[in-house]
Amino acid sequence: MSEHDERMLDEDSSSSSSSSSSGSQSLNPIKISDFKHLLETWLATNHDRVDGAYESGKGWEIWLHVELHLAVKAHDSKADIERELPGYGTPSMRADLALNSNVDTVPTCVIEIKTELKSEAGNVFWQRVGKDVDKGMDISSKLKKKNATPLAVAILLSKGAWDASASEVGAPKAIGKYIGCYYSIG
Repeated sequence: MSEHDERMLDEDSSSSSSSSSSGSQSLNPIKISDFKHLLETWLATNHDRVDGAYESGKGWEIWLHVELHLAVKAHDSKADIERELPGYGTPSMRADLALNSNVDTVPTCVIEIKTELKSEAGNVFWQRVGKDVDKGMDISSKLKKKNATPLAVAILLSKGAWDASASEVGAPKAIGKYIGCYYSIG
């Protein structure tokens, strides 16, 4: 998706009235640019916690999904954000986060987040990111809403992953001293 298409999606989200498909609750649509801003602000503010999660040597991705969900809801309690949105052909596969899945008047944004593991080589991390990009494209095509947009987010902390990003996808956006964030919109 081009920057123009993303701006159009953002404009659609901001100009649309919020309506829930169930009709029982009014939810507020979220612009992709607002989500990115909240993500980057949260990462910068919580740099020590993110670094600690990374340094634990274990997977920390699901923790980040929960933290981001809570951060969006703290910003706007009626924000239309959902964790583990079903929609893949396999019931056990779910999107990490989804924006606007309950607001009929704006496109759903399916978010796949990949966090770097301390134990992996940078190129292995980017291979996993590539699989998430493909996964996001897959679920976006299978959702009932025809205008779904995939967003892949890669969170990296090591010099190896940072260096590998140049050959794999280009330079990530620097957040704070050590955190990098890369976005891919399908």
